[in-house]
Amino acid sequence: MKKHLIAAAVAAAFAVPAMAQVTLSGNVGYAYETFEQSNKKSSGIRNTDGQLVVTVNEDLGGGLSVVYSGAVQWGRHRDAAVTFRDSTITLRGGFGSLMIGSVEAGNGIQPLGGAGAPVRGLGDETYSGLATRAISAPGAVDTINFTLPKFGDVTVNVQRAEVGAARFGEKADDVKGGTAWIVGATYASGPITARIDQTWFADVTALNNDRDRTRISGNVNLGAVVIGAGYQTIAYKGSANVGVKDENHMIVGVNVPMGALAFGVNYTTNEQKERTGGDITGLDLGVAYSLSKRTTLGLQHQQVENDANAEGTMTRVRLLHSF
Repeated sequence: MKKHLIAAAVAAAFAVPAMAQVTLSGNVGYAYETFEQSNKKSSGIRNTDGQLVVTVNEDLGGGLSVVYSGAVQWGRHRDAAVTFRDSTITLRGGFGSLMIGSVEAGNGIQPLGGAGAPVRGLGDETYSGLATRAISAPGAVDTINFTLPKFGDVTVNVQRAEVGAARFGEKADDVKGGTAWIVGATYASGPITARIDQTWFADVTALNNDRDRTRISGNVNLGAVVIGAGYQTIAYKGSANVGVKDENHMIVGVNVPMGALAFGVNYTTNEQKERTGGDITGLDLGVAYSLSKRTTLGLQHQQVENDANAEGTMTRVRLLHSF
């Protein structure tokens, strides 16, 4: 009841049309974490999650509808400023959907390849002390994405992204970077979900830093266990990348749900010939116990290392509430 009252108050504050439906959602999480890299150790309490999401749905008539979603994120420590996060507006109709906005684009092979295991996510790790992560990290993008109407069990999308201010996209102040074009297809039928996409990066700086990326991932839900896998390869081109070898990432994930309890594992590799320190591997373990439909207590352990024996580990106990 309180949730609907708050949503109504938000709608009134922003003068949302009467035909629109407003919902609030979000999460908050805290953890006690320890990490170690080389001869450095640290531990303490950390705000791991915290955001409030406002979603507005409006029926435009004639088979058209629009959805706005905006999020604010509170800081990772006391007295930190509240910041804006993802913000998108999506127009839907018989033509498919058209979304434009600014979002944090996650790792492309982890969602399916990681099998939904209750792990921290190796793309998010910050404790290894290694110059390169075990798997590609998320990144902020300004993007427009067109999704075609579903064809059988297949959905196709075409996306343009400008990745990172001062790096990608040509801005009004003449700060230059590049853009990315992504074409992908997702297959979902019964227990099987799979996705493949191709990305073409194009820098507009004086140093040509172009590259291509191919990603494929999927998982199968067998009921008692979900098994996933994913592979990504990046082919470097252009004058800025002369002599740079192709980079290959792989992930394998297992998720075992057992009522209120779930446990899983992700294993990743990041390979590139002649890289200083050699290849990088990551192991991510997690156990989660659902105290309710919205509150979860979890234990997670993560380890990243390279061929030069540089290593980082992280362990945390987290209490997460979603609403």
